[in-house]
Amino acid sequence: EGSEGQGKNVLVQREMVDQIEGMIEQLEQGLVERGTEARLLTLAALSRNHLLLIGPPGTAKSELSRRLSSAFEVKSIEPDPFDAFPTDSYHP
Repeated sequence: EGSEGQGKNVLVQREMVDQIEGMIEQLEQGLVERGTEARLLTLAALSRNHLLLIGPPGTAKSELSRRLSSAFEVKSIEPDPFDAFPTDSYHP
C-alpha cells in the first residue's frame, strides 16, 4: 500500500507540473522572448505573491497580466497609463 500511495503522489505531481507548464506556454504563446516573465508571473500567482512588471511600452506587460488573470479567472489590475507612476510613487 505504501508504494501504491507514492505512485499516486508521483502521478498527481506530474499532472500539476504538466498543468503549470501548459499555463506558461499559453502565457507566452505568440510573444517574443517573454518566457522569463511568464514563468515569474506563474510563480508569483501560485505562491500568492505580487510581481511588478516594469519596462518600456510595447513589451507585453499588460498582455501577460490579462492572460494570467484569464487563466485564473480573476480580474486583472492595471495601472492608469496616464498616472505619473515613476515620479509619484516609485522612489528607489
